[in-house]
Amino acid sequence: MYALNESKLTYKEGYPLKSELKEQADCSCCHNQAINMIEHLPIEQDTQWSLCKTHLKKLLTHSLSPKEFHQLYKKYGDVYLLHDDFYDPETGIAFQPIE
Repeated sequence: MYALNESKLTYKEGYPLKSELKEQADCSCCHNQAINMIEHLPIEQDTQWSLCKTHLKKLLTHSLSPKEFHQLYKKYGDVYLLHDDFYDPETGIAFQPIE
C-alpha cells in the first residue's frame, strides 16, 4: 500500500489496524464481513472505514464504481480517499484508477 502512496493508513503486521470497538462489522458497500480500518490524517479527523477486502482494495486503488463511491460519500463525506482529486463528486467516476 505504501507503493500506492497510501501511507497515511495505519497497518499492523501487514493488515489495516482493526478497531477495538467492534470485532465484526458489515461492509459499508455490500454488507459482507468487513475489516475496520482507521485512516489517520494530520489536519482532518481520523476516518474509520468498515469495508470488505474487495471494497477496501477498490478504495485504495481509486477504482470504486459510481454507485460504490456515492454510497461511501453519503456515509463518510468528503474525506481524503474520496476526494475530488480521485473522483468526480457528481458522477462518482474515478479519474485515474490504479491498476
